[in-house]
Amino acid sequence: MQTLILGSSSPFRAELLAKLHLKFITVSPDIDESPLANENPEQLVKRLAEAKARKIAEHYPDSLIIGSDQVAVLNKQIMGKPGNHTKATEQLCAAAGNKVIFITGLALYNAATDNMQSLVDYYEVIFRNLTAEQIDFYLQTEQPYQCAGSFKSEGFGISLFQELRGQDPNSLIGLPLIRLIELLANEGVDVLAQQLVAACACESWRVDALFDLVRCAAPYAALPRPAFDAVVDMLADGITTSRGRRGAYLHFDRVNATLRGRRGARPEHE
Repeated sequence: MQTLILGSSSPFRAELLAKLHLKFITVSPDIDESPLANENPEQLVKRLAEAKARKIAEHYPDSLIIGSDQVAVLNKQIMGKPGNHTKATEQLCAAAGNKVIFITGLALYNAATDNMQSLVDYYEVIFRNLTAEQIDFYLQTEQPYQCAGSFKSEGFGISLFQELRGQDPNSLIGLPLIRLIELLANEGVDVLAQQLVAACACESWRVDALFDLVRCAAPYAALPRPAFDAVVDMLADGITTSRGRRGAYLHFDRVNATLRGRRGARPEHE
């Protein structure tokens, strides 16, 4: 079974990936993150996400590796790390009352097959109209001087925002889970199926209740019932192979509309 690796030293990205209940390790990639000449933000984050994944593959050649990179853009200019209080104040004064776009590059690299998938995801934040006193209080409280844009969106920085716009709020932290699930599925890692098996291995579930539980998770908030039912049927009936039907991990009592795990069934990526 391939090792899943998150190519990041960020504990916040690790917390996000842990939401998917997949077993993974974290490895911090060491690459030059300087932008190239005439490189726009989208090209930058996509290139760096891929480069991080490939760098880790040098030491983990048979793994499935997630790479990501993010920049914040204000008025078409990348907001860098301020480094000190004065520059941080300047950045937040410029952002106040304006829109900042978070651009995230996401890559999933199968080092065993040399298959690279990558994409760019967007998330918009509208900043509040901030007073000089509010900006100073925030900076003194959180001191985000090594953070691009002079704020920590995963922390007290959320108090600076008026409105959030985007498909996946996880993108704000730098790991768009909804898009990642799509990339993982292309590599044969069905996150939803694995979580259904894991849930039913612990206890029996009424189908309706399990569907409601799944919809509580942000990546599946808009999951249509027919798609959920199709996954349940696949897990209960298995698939036909040259050796007969295999992969039946759940017992589906259709009369009582309940699911429970079959003996020995477990998610493949645990």
